[in-house]
Amino acid sequence: MKQTLTLLFAIAILLTIVSLAHKTASAARYDVQVRGELSTEIASKAFQDACKILKTTTDYRCKPGLAPAAALSAELAEGNWGIYVGGGRVVYINEKLVGPHFDVYAYGVLVHEMVHYISYWSEFGTTNCEDEALAWSVFNSYVRNQNRVDLLMKNWIRGYPRCQTPSSTQ
Repeated sequence: MKQTLTLLFAIAILLTIVSLAHKTASAARYDVQVRGELSTEIASKAFQDACKILKTTTDYRCKPGLAPAAALSAELAEGNWGIYVGGGRVVYINEKLVGPHFDVYAYGVLVHEMVHYISYWSEFGTTNCEDEALAWSVFNSYVRNQNRVDLLMKNWIRGYPRCQTPSSTQ
């Protein structure tokens, strides 16, 4: 019995080390400095919230067991508040957004990044620009549902020059 408990403890430690190594390796590809982890509960709830909004706006049904981990990062390149590195199982949120509690904007950014994660693993077949439009649409739905229309990102496309067409910037 004691050997079994020791073995289970060793496996738990090994899984934790592998999990952190994977997060760091994924982050390294985009120069994301991991500062800590968000709770599984917060990551899971943001994933579920993204799935609920996607279900109503696209009729997409999220796959069970798809929820990723979420990690805090140092400041991200180009002033991004969050990032999902395609192929990874971690969504990163800038640590500056997270105080003692998530506010509506910070949580909305997490939900936005969950959409990128879901899109990648679900193979929506969208382009990068369509994926951004979908993620910002879900962000806007979330903040609207929280009665925070002051946080709507109506002009999100201005931050994505590669997605702009002459009519999209007006």
